[in-house]
Amino acid sequence: NQGASGQELRAAAVALGKQIDAARNRGNTSESVERWLLSCKTLDRRAREARRLAEAAAGENEQALERLYRSASWGGLNFALAASRYWQSWLYLDRFALIGNPSDLSAARHGFQTTLVLIVYPGLVRGAWLGLGYVALAEDDFTSARAWFDRVSQQGGALAESARREIELLSALDQPAVATPAGLDAAAADALEAQALALLERHGRSLDGARAAAERLRQLEAAGALTPERVQRLLVFRTQIIGQPIGPVGYLVSAEDALENGQYYTAVQKYAAFFAGLDDQRAAAFADYRLRYADALLLSGLYERSIAELVPYLEQLSD
Repeated sequence: NQGASGQELRAAAVALGKQIDAARNRGNTSESVERWLLSCKTLDRRAREARRLAEAAAGENEQALERLYRSASWGGLNFALAASRYWQSWLYLDRFALIGNPSDLSAARHGFQTTLVLIVYPGLVRGAWLGLGYVALAEDDFTSARAWFDRVSQQGGALAESARREIELLSALDQPAVATPAGLDAAAADALEAQALALLERHGRSLDGARAAAERLRQLEAAGALTPERVQRLLVFRTQIIGQPIGPVGYLVSAEDALENGQYYTAVQKYAAFFAGLDDQRAAAFADYRLRYADALLLSGLYERSIAELVPYLEQLSD
């Protein structure tokens, strides 16, 4: 009976972990983080209650207690408790990324450290090392972050790949992008974009991170590979990249930010500078942004100029 309880809770912990991992890969929201935290705390409460009942059933019988502590059931209960703390720690990291409350970083660190101290399951241990690396990263403690990532990278599996990726990004903060030929193939352009976006996501708050990302974006721009699709993905990090020299696209990023923040005259100036720096072919590729330019002109009260900007766009649609 107690064995089934331990097995059931172990299975529940494994299933919950897979669900949380999938949710994190999709991108958690504040609401989903709270739901998953509640699920973890429910699992923790169930495991603690099962342990209490199991020990109560054994009573003061030392042999019964020894059998209990050596049983698969007890191991399952301990795993459920460790997994609950482990996944809560990742969720606290997610909540910190969404809200920025330092107490979530402290809670994440404590949870990962507790996972390491209480029990030794290789997957949870490696994951806790990785998590502590991300905690250090969030605190801009790059030395400690690299040490944790180095430890994980020496292991196998997907976690090691993630750790090696973070080490590469940390190294990129101090190293210029490798010079590439003017004509990039698709794979090389994708790799440069991925590294630039990852640098902005992980380190965009620092000047070094934004600078390193800008170096890679400039290479894409020089090769004519900074397409509208890539720019759309870049705009997620517009506040981090504003002010960095990345060519004409830098004006577009500033224009989009100004328009979103109701700074219509500034947006007009930045859109004008952007389109002035493009040849006809490139301008045609970015035609959809002329609609945004026209919006900025309209909101600034520059009605005739707004109509003038729309004419080439409408002519292109009719061709």
